[in-house]
Amino acid sequence: MAFSYFHGIAVNNLGLSCGMDNVMKIKKNHNPVFGIAIAMAVLFTVIEGAFFILRVMENNLNRDMAAYDATLDQMLMWLETEKLTKDDLPAFYECVEDKRETALGGNVTVYLLSQDKRVIYGNFVRYQSIPIKKFYNSNEDFYEELEFYSVAERIFNSDNMLIQVESNQQEDVLDEMSPEEIEAYFESEEYPNEDEIEIDMDDVSHVSFLEDMESFEFVTDEIIYYEKKITLADGSNYILLFGKALTVSGRTMQQTIYLIIIYVAVLLIMWIISILQAIARADDYRRLLKVAYFDSLTKMINRTRFELEAKKLLKRRKQRNYAFIVVDIVRFKVFNDFYGEASSRDLLIQLGNVLKKETKRYELVAKDRDDIFLLLWICDTPELLRERIRNMDSNLQTIFSEKSVKFRYGIYRVQDYKQEIVRMVNFANIASERVANESNGIMASFDEKQWEEMRREKELENAMEEALKKREFVAYLQPKYLADGSKVGGAEALVRWKSSKFGFISPGQFIPLFEKNGFIMKLDNYMLDAVCRAQRKWLDEGRELITISVNISRVHLLVPELVDDIITTVDCYQLPHNCIELELTESAFFDNKEVLINTIHRLQAAGFEVSMDDFGSGYSSLNSLKDLPLDVIKLDCEFFRDSVDMARGETIVRDTIEMARDLNMRIVAEGIEKKEQVVFLNKAGCDLIQGFIFAKPMPIDDFEKMVYQTENKDK
Repeated sequence: MAFSYFHGIAVNNLGLSCGMDNVMKIKKNHNPVFGIAIAMAVLFTVIEGAFFILRVMENNLNRDMAAYDATLDQMLMWLETEKLTKDDLPAFYECVEDKRETALGGNVTVYLLSQDKRVIYGNFVRYQSIPIKKFYNSNEDFYEELEFYSVAERIFNSDNMLIQVESNQQEDVLDEMSPEEIEAYFESEEYPNEDEIEIDMDDVSHVSFLEDMESFEFVTDEIIYYEKKITLADGSNYILLFGKALTVSGRTMQQTIYLIIIYVAVLLIMWIISILQAIARADDYRRLLKVAYFDSLTKMINRTRFELEAKKLLKRRKQRNYAFIVVDIVRFKVFNDFYGEASSRDLLIQLGNVLKKETKRYELVAKDRDDIFLLLWICDTPELLRERIRNMDSNLQTIFSEKSVKFRYGIYRVQDYKQEIVRMVNFANIASERVANESNGIMASFDEKQWEEMRREKELENAMEEALKKREFVAYLQPKYLADGSKVGGAEALVRWKSSKFGFISPGQFIPLFEKNGFIMKLDNYMLDAVCRAQRKWLDEGRELITISVNISRVHLLVPELVDDIITTVDCYQLPHNCIELELTESAFFDNKEVLINTIHRLQAAGFEVSMDDFGSGYSSLNSLKDLPLDVIKLDCEFFRDSVDMARGETIVRDTIEMARDLNMRIVAEGIEKKEQVVFLNKAGCDLIQGFIFAKPMPIDDFEKMVYQTENKDK
């Protein structure tokens, strides 16, 4: 029972781990490729749409500038510049100035320059420089790398295109001069050469700019100047400079709006995708909850969720007393084998529905592993809780009366609300196991006695490995006499534990524990080695060997290497295989019949005899005889207990012995304590008798003295 508690936490954690593995499986099954593909498609659409709009804007600008250039040519042709004289220049300039609003669409500046690009007429602002505050910042883009200057350069020769600037130098002086004075000023020595101009960057918002214009790009709207050379009637040349502000056209605005619409549409698509992904994640989350917290068959919460909810419920219990209850179906495996899996599932579903109906508000019910259900019920008094369980069990017996299904209930009344839920549930499970072991009721409560047993078993578990190293486990031999009592015909090896810490420990205290925790396999090997050592000693002394049976636990039979390990151990001592008999319990027949039969055949092929212990204690003894190729059967001591009708019991024993002989099996009767039983068995043809009537189990040394000293006397 202690094993159930101290390993229950590990089992529960394993269940939680499995649940989380299913959760991780769902996460892994959620394929992100589709979402990534959509995101990449959206990104591609945005980039391609942006480049498309930029190409449209650039084409629009090209068309605008080409149209403007054509308009300039037409206007100059209309003014018939080739017929003008130098005296006509003032009137010509004023005419162009007047026409610029209507012919050129406004936002145009006009300058008349001499052949060497000296301003004759105009607003007298120097145009050979660019404001530093408008100088291109290499870390920024203008209209996604659309450069007005480079666009204009593709239409006009860069030599004929200048950029307007604002100057803080000489502006006031030039405004007060006449055209003749301005021209004279530029030709005088007062006007500095370009290389001699010095600019204070703190006071002046521009820098000199005459050459290498292709290295500059602009981040704001600028004015592009178009130089149109005119030749007068006398053959002299002048330059007419038109300044056109680069502004966003109506078509460009329209395309910009389209671009904004595309971006908004893309954002809307991404928002919809995110909503769909959120819905998918919510669906995944619901599936995660089902896997992690619900039983797929009964649709009830599982143990993991039960523990979480129980912790919350006990925390806000509002002065109520609670008890954990484990509900278990008696012999559910047999029911499953007899009626099939479909009926078993229906049974679990029906039981779950009943438990849900019986569970009240502020109580919990859950499905645990296999056929186990968990309850957390209000427990005002133990008597009221037991009465409630009896009423529910009566209802269940009515529902499942046709199939005779029985239930058992383990109860643990919560004493310390700070205890771990896992611990309290396992206490209830231990109480349920006590019902199964005692078979004298339907419910049991966990009490201090059971806690003491658990503590004791845990102490034994902690000491068992060290005890094996110190050889504290001692092999005892109980003789098997011929039925007439004349001599010893064999023996059975039995283990005893003489602990240096706890003293003598009976097999009933540690054998069931070792079978549950698996240590029994090491003990089996230990006992076989002890028997082989004794047999080797007797053989070296020239003694006649007596067949000794060694018990093999049911869990050990499922180990594939068992037969090879037995052969290796016996051969290590160079013993004949027929001096060792391997004893199996009848309960091993229910674990895995095919594996058991195969193991028996392999042992017999190696020269070992195989016997079945406790024959008659189970429910399928005749079936065991039919299927298992045994050499020896040992009649269980229950055959020889006092009963009301001794004659019927003797008839069964007599017929069993006769049937075994017909199957070429020898018979050993164990647990014999009365002389009249010996007389009956001798007449019935029993081969060997084992029991206190002849001898109790004894140490190997005492057995050796009893058997071989008797032989010496006989000789």
